[in-house]
Amino acid sequence: MKFIILAGIMLCSVAVSAQTLTCESLKKIEGWDGGNTYEKVKLSAHLSDKKIVDPVLNGAYKASYEGALSGKVSTNSKWIKYKYLQDAWCWYSVSVPADFNNQKRFAGFIDMRCEGYSFATVINSIQVNCQLR
Repeated sequence: MKFIILAGIMLCSVAVSAQTLTCESLKKIEGWDGGNTYEKVKLSAHLSDKKIVDPVLNGAYKASYEGALSGKVSTNSKWIKYKYLQDAWCWYSVSVPADFNNQKRFAGFIDMRCEGYSFATVINSIQVNCQLR
């Protein structure tokens, strides 16, 4: 019986500590949804063990990834880059400060790479305001 109570307490503490990452672009950008749109880019994802889980892009761009994306710390150790969410023609990576878990609000970037360009070429780097809830 003690085991069941302890397991229940542990599950409750995990559920309470789960965080959601939300980001929104600073300005409206040109996107595409069957025609030109001018909307903000919005990202939402859950955080689990320094991974972003089931991230979804909405607004000017629409993309998603089912599962967890691991981050790679930049060479200067100031940024973590999570890659890639994908739509039919483009790939999106999300960059956040390496210490973002210690902040409630912070700036980040969503970089866009698309077919028809060198994969190394970022064709749009969108600054976003993010927060953890």
